[in-house]
Amino acid sequence: MPLNLLSNGTSGTIARVSGGEEERKFLMNLGFLPGVEVKVINSFSGNIIVDIKSSRIALNKEMARHILI
Repeated sequence: MPLNLLSNGTSGTIARVSGGEEERKFLMNLGFLPGVEVKVINSFSGNIIVDIKSSRIALNKEMARHILI
């Protein structure tokens, strides 16, 4: 399931990161790696704010759909 489909307050473990090479590198440099737990803080119109490794990161819906839980 893509990360942008999780509800507010829901946590999940990243299974894999999809997309092109640039998208994967960008997301992995932000800490979105397989096995890492991520929690959705707020979601609005498909865009999300997540808590990952004690940091809050905002992603648009196009980038969030590349992160599979």
